[in-house]
Amino acid sequence: MSTIPTSDVTPAPAKAPAAAPATVVTGVLLALVLLGVGVVFLRDALLAAGAVTGTPWLRWFADKAELISASSPWMLWAGPVAVVIGLVLIVAALKPRKATHWAAEEPGVHIGRSDAARLVANAAHESTSVVAARADVSGRRALRVTARTVATDTNGVTAEVDRAVTHRLAALRPTPSIRTRVVTSSPKED
Repeated sequence: MSTIPTSDVTPAPAKAPAAAPATVVTGVLLALVLLGVGVVFLRDALLAAGAVTGTPWLRWFADKAELISASSPWMLWAGPVAVVIGLVLIVAALKPRKATHWAAEEPGVHIGRSDAARLVANAAHESTSVVAARADVSGRRALRVTARTVATDTNGVTAEVDRAVTHRLAALRPTPSIRTRVVTSSPKED
């Protein structure tokens, strides 16, 4: 029995979390259509076997299909519409999925955007002049920080919050952009 030494095996890095593909809705709708077609065929098979009574649905569809001719005016548009729908489905299938997390320095480690916002709010709140802090995700690569302070020097507080937030997010690659806003409030509001 041969064994592979564990020191020689390097684990593969985890894939980055991503949003659902664009084809999810289309896939579900097409699956429901195929399920309906399967029900029609199953019903007609049971009808042919004598298990149920009624009129066959497939015969009705076949009678309607006989009425369709290549010279019908709507048939002129059916082909181009089918091509456009096919192209849209191909583009949706090949469209890359959007990233939902930010990567850290450590391979295979990712952090969610809302989790990064909580880290940023926590880092801003730990600043000595900040009374309260809140952070929100802004777009794909940015975070907005709003800090409340009782200090009159908002420029100094902004610099202090920026340093704390930048230090907290230093492990993210690429580092998200941070927009900091400092609001002065009176001590009575606390």
